[in-house]
Amino acid sequence: MQCELCKMSYSPDNPDDVVMHQEHHDKVINGVHSLPSEGNDVIWSEGEMQITIVNNLSPLERHLEAEEMVSIARLDTPQYSGIILGDMSTCFLLRKRDRIIGLLIAEERDHILQTSWVDLQNNKKPKKLLIHPPMWSICFIWILKCHRGCHLGRMIVSKVIVFWKCNYDSIGWQMPFTDSGEALVRRCCPTRFYIA
Repeated sequence: MQCELCKMSYSPDNPDDVVMHQEHHDKVINGVHSLPSEGNDVIWSEGEMQITIVNNLSPLERHLEAEEMVSIARLDTPQYSGIILGDMSTCFLLRKRDRIIGLLIAEERDHILQTSWVDLQNNKKPKKLLIHPPMWSICFIWILKCHRGCHLGRMIVSKVIVFWKCNYDSIGWQMPFTDSGEALVRRCCPTRFYIA
């Protein structure tokens, strides 16, 4: 049988399957277990919340946590099933107490387009910027279902931007957007924005 919530197929008559399903189900519903970090990978911390950075300098344990969260996010967003953590990717993990509940994936890119919401609505092609230094592009944001509706997506973007020492006008966004993704980008960039 397949669990409707976590999408895992298992045999309820097999005790090993049942245990595997319970572990997987718990991660999908409540987030990946991860002790809060006390190292220099913490970019923001307040109360029981923490954001840590995972990049090519991070230990294997942190990479495995990030990959596990990406796998869970893929189950929830099949249109982004191709999302990966590549060598050039930087991942920011949102932690609440001892659970990872969200993530943001970004990359530095130099193929940059500029557009506006009006131009998009009128089906005008975005304008390619020929001379522009590489910029950070937000490729993917995902929050665990049970924590949505609390503006955590926008919060993690705002904290990452402070870490980058830039602003909403100097970052790019990867398209296409989900409905909630477009709403977030519209709040951050109400008129014009970069696609990178």
